[in-house]
Amino acid sequence: MDDETLAGALPSLLADVWGIDNLRARPLGGGMNSATALVETSDGARYVAKWSSDIESLQAGCSTAADLAAGGVRTGEPVPSEVGDLTTPLSEGALALLCHVPRSRADRRIGT
Repeated sequence: MDDETLAGALPSLLADVWGIDNLRARPLGGGMNSATALVETSDGARYVAKWSSDIESLQAGCSTAADLAAGGVRTGEPVPSEVGDLTTPLSEGALALLCHVPRSRADRRIGT
């Protein structure tokens, strides 16, 4: 899966699994061993969709991020699906929908 293919699949998938419609998805790039897309909804919400063929690692990362977010750490935590899952199967891998965390000015200066 590449970023463009992922972005193209997201409108119907996010509507079906997360109940999110009226969105725009565009390839994001920069995913580590994954495909990524930026998702923007008509009400201004922003998310990152992340697909990985390494399902176990994606699920573990989502679980850890959710735990840290529950403790008050801003992590880009996963958004649970309508049935409460942190990931959903997609094309020989899994997809997670993550809260978008904008980069800070300091991040831009150091190139992260």
